[in-house]
Amino acid sequence: MIGIIFLISNLMTFLIFWGTSTGLEKYKRGSLFGANFSEIHLQNESVQSTIAWYKRANKIWFWFFLITCFAVLIPTPYVSILFAFFFIWLTAILVSRFWIFGKAFKSIRQIKVERGWFDPVRDADEEHWHGGMFYYNPDSPKMFTNKQLMGPGSTVNLATKGGKILMGFTAAITILTIIPLSIMMLVDDFSAPSITLTESNLSIKSAIYKTHVSLEDITSVELIDSLKEGVKTNGTATDLYLRGKFYISDYGDVNLYVFREVKPMILVRIEGEKPLIFNAVTPEETLKYYEELLATIKKNSP
Repeated sequence: MIGIIFLISNLMTFLIFWGTSTGLEKYKRGSLFGANFSEIHLQNESVQSTIAWYKRANKIWFWFFLITCFAVLIPTPYVSILFAFFFIWLTAILVSRFWIFGKAFKSIRQIKVERGWFDPVRDADEEHWHGGMFYYNPDSPKMFTNKQLMGPGSTVNLATKGGKILMGFTAAITILTIIPLSIMMLVDDFSAPSITLTESNLSIKSAIYKTHVSLEDITSVELIDSLKEGVKTNGTATDLYLRGKFYISDYGDVNLYVFREVKPMILVRIEGEKPLIFNAVTPEETLKYYEELLATIKKNSP
């Protein structure tokens, strides 16, 4: 299921960039690769060579990323591996797309300058585009420019204070979201949740999810050997484990911390709260927690 979600995201990203980059090598309304261009110069050998290079590079880009986007369907029990592949793939598709278009744009501008086709007045704005994608114009107070060399929409002027703040904020949010989430997924994949039992509380904590139960609110504790089909509401479900909030037909909404292949599991019913179902890495450890939990509850009973 997780692989299918990543596949849909990959395909959508791929199609968006493919759509915005298709046809950029064609002369349209006085421009080629987003640069001002005269139709009479189209047959120049260097111009045709740049167009041919872009077509080849675009074709390689198309097939490589179309095929590799399906790699998320390769079976793996580790969510962190899928997550890492998705962001590496996403970064590669962005960087390669920008590089291919930027190189073609730079080549066309260089040809214009070398052959005297560059108009300092008409084409002055082209000097503010870096790689054909990033706009930096310190002479303009506008935070956005309506021109976009690749794709529709507007572009942020990175030379303005607002542009710098917006891009810095976007980069910070992206980094502060992706890195911690990647670490938490990695920890969850390769370590077991911590189970802490005290005289008054039972706490279970994984890298992403946690549940805290007061022993005085527990109404029953029992061992179960299986779970019926359920639905994830806010959790992680892999081939190895189930963690977070789920809906299980026999119990309704529950908190799960379960290794799929480990039997039995401990079912804890809690007054006024969702049931808790958990186990440890081994059956022996699970039985040990079960016995300790029963003994502690009995000890604290009036």
